Amino acid sequence: MQDRRRYQRLALNISVVIRIGGTIDKKASLGEEEIEVSALDISAGGIGLVSIQPVPKGKIIEISMDFTTLSLEGEVVFHKPINAEGEVRSAMPWEKDRYRLGIMFTKIDRENRIIIKEFVKRFMR
Repeated sequence: MQDRRRYQRLALNISVVIRIGGTIDKKASLGEEEIEVSALDISAGGIGLVSIQPVPKGKIIEISMDFTTLSLEGEVVFHKPINAEGEVRSAMPWEKDRYRLGIMFTKIDRENRIIIKEFVKRFMR
């Protein structure tokens, strides 16, 4: 089976906040649900998450994650939080009452996509 992914994917373990039914900002509207999840892998095109709550396939979610990278000199660089919108492309039961979510980014600004792409490229060597 051939991998059809456009971007390289990197395994990682970081905390991510997703919001179902709204946008990420300091003012949450009624009916929106914010969930802290764990990221399993990331690429410039999407992210794999593990959640304790099921999220239906096809659902549009907002994603927020703090991201650090290393400079060419080996110094840690802190970036503003990366916010993106994504579509749940796969949702399946995982281990111990958790759910594995495959998210495809549908809205992400160019700068953030480049940060993720360079981060993945650096650690795939």
